Amino acid sequence: MTTALYSLCAAGAWVAAGYKLSATRRLRDPTVTAVCVTLALMGMVLTASIPPLRVWLDHQLASVNFGVLLTLVCVVAFSTSAQVMLLLWTRTAEDARGAVRNRLIALAGVVVLMTALFLAAHPGPHDHSFSRGSAGNLGYAACLLIYLAALGIAMLAIARLGWRYARLTDRPLVAHGLRLAAAGSTLVLAYCVYRLGTLVGAWFGRDTAYPETLLRLIAGSGALLIMLGLTLPSWGPRFVHGIDHLRRYARYRRLRSLWQSIVAGRHPELVLEHSTARALRRFAPGELHFRVYRRIIELSDARLALRPYIDPDARERARLLTRHLDEQERSAIVAATELRSAVRAEQSAAPAGHESPGTEPAPLDGDVASALAWWARVARAYARSEWVAEALAAPTDADVYAATPGSPRRPG
Repeated sequence: MTTALYSLCAAGAWVAAGYKLSATRRLRDPTVTAVCVTLALMGMVLTASIPPLRVWLDHQLASVNFGVLLTLVCVVAFSTSAQVMLLLWTRTAEDARGAVRNRLIALAGVVVLMTALFLAAHPGPHDHSFSRGSAGNLGYAACLLIYLAALGIAMLAIARLGWRYARLTDRPLVAHGLRLAAAGSTLVLAYCVYRLGTLVGAWFGRDTAYPETLLRLIAGSGALLIMLGLTLPSWGPRFVHGIDHLRRYARYRRLRSLWQSIVAGRHPELVLEHSTARALRRFAPGELHFRVYRRIIELSDARLALRPYIDPDARERARLLTRHLDEQERSAIVAATELRSAVRAEQSAAPAGHESPGTEPAPLDGDVASALAWWARVARAYARSEWVAEALAAPTDADVYAATPGSPRRPG
């Protein structure tokens, strides 16, 4: 599971870094550059942390155990780069310049100090235990202590900036991204605290390396949340658009049974020209918009054709039964009752015994999206609403009154 998580995160980081690299060349924006560097460093850390690859790298560089040092340095550099990116997000370039410079100077000092301590300590190769490798080796323990301190301070800063500015920004995707990054940094901070405990415990002869897999999952999950949060403003709009497209397609499919009943089954002459697009092409945004628009027109035309057969009594019963519901749901149930009563009358070839009534007005916003949502409610009510069945059952006035809110007979 750890291998799968780290591999997935590493692949995502490298793909995102490559995407941002092209934007960096085009925009020349320091914020975009910081995002690209942050993602590349995260990709390096996660790639080096994949267990099989970590073992292979350790054997290839067994003379100085350089793979461990490289991972530690990349983690600290990533945390600093993430701070820089958040500073550029939340401040103007002029205000952020001094803070960015200070963090880069601190990073250089930490890297030099960690490298010197690590090479002087020369920890033994092939020992992947965080605590056992430092026991009795003061230089290596000092290197790890500096690493944890630098990483913990960076995560604390990211969490503080994220939670603070998420409440201040008026851009929803930026706010969600900051919260994700803050949540991920909180997980990594918990990882640092526990690692510090194992480091101290090792010096007292206590091996606390038991939950190693759990710790790696926590750290990997935190890194994934940070990566998602830092990149959310870039891919978020496309993701939201994709979700909206899927929702629109699902609603379109939901109209099929109603369309079969009142258009294809009763008035096939109302069917407009069929689309010649292939199956996969039908899912494309432009083609789907055309098909949705056409289906709404066909359903509306069929509703007009069925209007002379509408039973006004059934409609009034539906209005009475659903008077406690919100306007959208109530109008959909009443419209479904009208259609069911009209189809039933048309099937029996019963002439209209009353003047042609009007139809239930649809509470639409004047766009295709609201019309599609309303017709989807109508289709659902037409297929299985107990309110519609109750209204068509021609009950007495007492029965209708008993089915009002608070009554045990009220349909669900």
